[in-house]
Amino acid sequence: MKKRCVLVVETDPVARRHLTSLLETWGYEPVVAGSVDESLAVLAHSHFLFSLLGLDLDGAAGPVPAVKPGTVSLKIVGRKAAQAAEREAILRALDHTRWNRVQAAKLLNISYRALLYKIKDAGLEPDRRAASET
Repeated sequence: MKKRCVLVVETDPVARRHLTSLLETWGYEPVVAGSVDESLAVLAHSHFLFSLLGLDLDGAAGPVPAVKPGTVSLKIVGRKAAQAAEREAILRALDHTRWNRVQAAKLLNISYRALLYKIKDAGLEPDRRAASET
């Protein structure tokens, strides 16, 4: 079975550990980079399904503000992360197959109909008017 590698670029060790743990529970194989330079070195010789980048990698964003307990739902955060990962995987499969949805569904190991629903839900449908005008 092909590895499902994900690049995690995060300077905060606590956030890095939590992201890694979450990705492993979802069946991904996280590859961790603690800096942008490390990530560039890893990207030079590896392929990833998608990448997760910290918001303050260059320090310009400043410290992450404290969050009041109960204001962020881990369930929602997890759902949004899963949706983003799924959208990225679908987009990569579609690009790889030149938008041949039958082949993309096989690549993703899902039914053609499920792929059609996921494409619509992710807002990935190509603009048919633009394609027919060219």
